[in-house]
Amino acid sequence: MVPLMFKKLQAALGKGGAKVDTVLDNPTVYPGGVLTGRVDVRGGEIEQQLEGIRAAISAVVEVESGDDEWSSARLIGEQRISGPFAVSPGQHASLPFQLQVPIELSPNLVGSQHIHGLKIAVATVLEIDNAVDARDNDPIRVQALPAQEAVLYSMQQLNFHFKSADFEAGRVPGSTLGFYGEYEFDARSSGRRFKEVELTFLTRAHDLDVLIEVDKKGGFFLEGSDVTRRFTLNHQDTDVQSITQHINHVLGTV
Repeated sequence: MVPLMFKKLQAALGKGGAKVDTVLDNPTVYPGGVLTGRVDVRGGEIEQQLEGIRAAISAVVEVESGDDEWSSARLIGEQRISGPFAVSPGQHASLPFQLQVPIELSPNLVGSQHIHGLKIAVATVLEIDNAVDARDNDPIRVQALPAQEAVLYSMQQLNFHFKSADFEAGRVPGSTLGFYGEYEFDARSSGRRFKEVELTFLTRAHDLDVLIEVDKKGGFFLEGSDVTRRFTLNHQDTDVQSITQHINHVLGTV
């Protein structure tokens, strides 16, 4: 028989302690929508005092400082789901929750295509007194709004080939999250003198800004230079042909 003191030590180190499991009603949500679900807590081998449960939307963000670059999890809209309570061995508790998804959060699902570089999840933490916190991380899919989809499809119409996407630390003018999504396209097959095109959305309740940064080719004695253009669309602007023509015009000014 394992002594109680040893069980307490194991639980404090995370073995045999209380566990947390987050269950989402639907892991797919639009920017500005609400995620709902429940947090299931199951007691471990001994009684433990929980300080509370908190949850937030988590995004993996690329951070640059000088020559260094690393990934960091940024939490958005963190909420406390419960206050302190004791959980007995084997006890099960289920707590509902909801999280507001910022409309500014860049989508990682376009149509049925998942964009792997944009990692978004619901992070849940079970705060355990004098022990290692129990954690759960559940990926979510943020579905592109119709106007965002139309812009991304328009890039394909202009023969820009999608390369990658990520969240970058920092702000674009008007943003509030402290990071932004960046979609990178290879422009070499577009017939333009561009190396790459990077696209960012700044989405608001009634409209959105589209920021396009062009990496221009340099000559033999010239360095390439980045040029940024910005335009605004309403959420009702979903005609791909019209948006394609507009982006083509915008890029013609670079």
